[in-house]
Amino acid sequence: MIIFSAATLFLLSVIIIIILIQNHKNIFLVMLITILLIFGIGFSWLAWDLIKGTPANKVPPQEAQLIHSIVEKPMIFVWIKDQDGHRLYTFPWSKESEKQLQKGMDDIKQGHRVVIKPNHSGSELLESPFRVYRWKHQEQMPKNNSK
Repeated sequence: MIIFSAATLFLLSVIIIIILIQNHKNIFLVMLITILLIFGIGFSWLAWDLIKGTPANKVPPQEAQLIHSIVEKPMIFVWIKDQDGHRLYTFPWSKESEKQLQKGMDDIKQGHRVVIKPNHSGSELLESPFRVYRWKHQEQMPKNNSK
């Protein structure tokens, strides 16, 4: 989407420059608009390049499949997959969070799908801001007995 936006801005810039050059009545205006358009394209490209790989600094806001996690004190890195696609999250380290993620990674190594879910409790003093558990596919996808 951002690439489409940058390409559209570039195309618009070229069209405006061509129109201004054909009318060439005020050379100062042509130079000013050209410089502003080049700056706009460069800024758009820089912003896209900086944002595209930036992790979210929070716990995943909804239930999602845990793909991988890395615990490097003082941060935890979690790669998840939800309905929007893949995303990287980071949040502060805690002993309970590390323990839960280690159990989840062990389950993934055994071939199970693991889900990470935000821990919404009324208390602000939660040991871990999320829960990690095996996906219970038998409950969510029961057998179809019709033949």
